[in-house]
Amino acid sequence: MSFRKILAVATSAFLIFGVSALPAQAAGVRYQVAGKITGAKGKTVLLIANTGKVLGAQSITKSPATLAITSNSRTSNLSGASLQLVTTSGGDYYGPVVLGWSSSTKVYTQFGTSPTSKGKYTVGDLTVKGITTLQGYAKAAKSLSATKKQVKSNVIKAVNYKPLGVGTYGKAPGGTNAQFFMSNLRNLNGTSLIGDFDIRNAIAEDQKFDGGDADGDGLPNTFDVNDDGDGKLDQAEAQNQQIAPTPQLLQANCEAQASFNIFTNFKSTAQNFAGNLNYYGTGEFQATNAKISNALSNIMSIVIQPIRTVCGSNVVKSEFKGVGSLLYAPSSYVNITSVSTGPGTTGDYQWTVGNGKINNTAVAGLAPFTFTSPKQISGQDVLMQRVTTADGKVYEFVGTMGFVFVTHPVPLRFSTDDGSTWSNVSFNGDSATYGTAGKIPLESTTKLIVEFAVPQRLAIDGEAGAYWDLGNMTYSPDAPNAFGGGSGPGKCDNQSATDTAPDSVVGASARVFRLGFTLGTCFQSRSKAWGTPGQDLQGGVDIQVVPFGGGGNSAQKLGISAM
Repeated sequence: MSFRKILAVATSAFLIFGVSALPAQAAGVRYQVAGKITGAKGKTVLLIANTGKVLGAQSITKSPATLAITSNSRTSNLSGASLQLVTTSGGDYYGPVVLGWSSSTKVYTQFGTSPTSKGKYTVGDLTVKGITTLQGYAKAAKSLSATKKQVKSNVIKAVNYKPLGVGTYGKAPGGTNAQFFMSNLRNLNGTSLIGDFDIRNAIAEDQKFDGGDADGDGLPNTFDVNDDGDGKLDQAEAQNQQIAPTPQLLQANCEAQASFNIFTNFKSTAQNFAGNLNYYGTGEFQATNAKISNALSNIMSIVIQPIRTVCGSNVVKSEFKGVGSLLYAPSSYVNITSVSTGPGTTGDYQWTVGNGKINNTAVAGLAPFTFTSPKQISGQDVLMQRVTTADGKVYEFVGTMGFVFVTHPVPLRFSTDDGSTWSNVSFNGDSATYGTAGKIPLESTTKLIVEFAVPQRLAIDGEAGAYWDLGNMTYSPDAPNAFGGGSGPGKCDNQSATDTAPDSVVGASARVFRLGFTLGTCFQSRSKAWGTPGQDLQGGVDIQVVPFGGGGNSAQKLGISAM
């Protein structure tokens, strides 16, 4: 990610009003945000509902500029909606707009629960300001009394009006809601029995949507890398521990059943490790900006999970684009509806950025992109998915990847006698040798233990250093093929292990993790035959790493032969 200039923004005569003349209580009003914005050149302003749906957007190309965002769909009010800033150059999420406050440490970012009269929201003059870090925010010149009264229960903890989450994309723990709930729940019995599940259930239901702010740190959940405020990145939490609306709430707010989920895959598929990169690697295996850029261009894929239905109506058209000037992403919507997923695939859209294809199919408007720097992609890059449903309705959703794999796990040594003796992986030039001619001989009952250096991600804004070792990752053996060819048992989830340590900035020595598994057990459980002595496992076995909560993966392949 690139450094940003100081943002100095000001707005005045800011007004939200219903374009429709319908009464305030009636459904079907299209609201408009209007005003004057200064210093926001190079930013895109998004109007986001608390469900996560994008109601409208405007790219600011000059300063000062007239701001006029009309909601692209009808709604009864803007309750819980917020204004968010994205850098037009770079396409990263920038920060929220502070609409009001009761003090410099208690602010509000959401619009109120009801119009003032006849479908109009009058919020007065606003001034938007910035800070000098890579991430910023915007602030009203005058606290909006209507907003303060209407959303006082959604108070955001701040320092000199800056929301707590700004500067680290919400990584910092202890947003107002999270602190309140943890404190009160602990006090129920005087002991610290608070887990993510308890916090999640205690958070107000309307804050669990993608556009809500579950931990009260000022950042919507869709942009927050730690949306429940417990100090643990979302990637480190199982899916059933992450913020999730109840079925009853989803039924009442059907559009929130859809969300834009995206993540990256970054696999090293050569059994001699050619192309493997790691911060702690040596020679050709040592990660450098140039090598990572080359790998991003040649092996990385961005996975776009399709939205199948919205509010009970099947999606008949799917499109996506980047927000702002994301160099690698299309700036206008491209239609990916007809891209075939093909047999044996996961049903996702696998976008290989380097060749500009999705599921190995060319897409009109999607061009190949060659990375020249790892900073050209970020986990906080903002993309949008637009879907059209069979009932003729159109919905837009916004999302970020959270983090991006930029290196692989690199095996250092292995044991086939439960750790009594170890064999080192030897690195020479651009290849690695191990076992017998790059194969590890195994019997079906042999437990293989592999010790490896964990992969890395890029640091996010506010973190030290350039790379961080990934913690809270789950490692699994994955054998997609069988001995002699054909389909294998696949990913052996029952042989997986999770590294429970958190992410940490890279250090002087490799952070290692051990995975022990009996591959024959996986074959047997899937009714797949073990090979005959000397027979190679077609394609070897992947040491696959995924976030504890699921999503993208990185992997390194090991050669295996039968004994």
